[in-house]
Amino acid sequence: MDLRELFLSLRINAVEVADDLAPHLIDFAWTDNLHGKADEVAVTLRDDSGLWRGPWRPEKGDKVIASIGYQGYPPMPCGEFEVDIP
Repeated sequence: MDLRELFLSLRINAVEVADDLAPHLIDFAWTDNLHGKADEVAVTLRDDSGLWRGPWRPEKGDKVIASIGYQGYPPMPCGEFEVDIP
């Protein structure tokens, strides 16, 4: 059985943060909406130590670039986004 390892690339203001987020990641969702509505990404994180209430918290207007895929295969770009609800 061929089990491929998933990967997530998440760049916030041109800085790759996926490896830093990985221990805290609960869920990542990408919605590819039809014409007339913007696509969306949502990231749900654990915050037991309060990192996301302090300096790690993204700010409204931060630029996010996301892609997903399988290790060893070309990534699927999800798009470029702007943080609207930090």
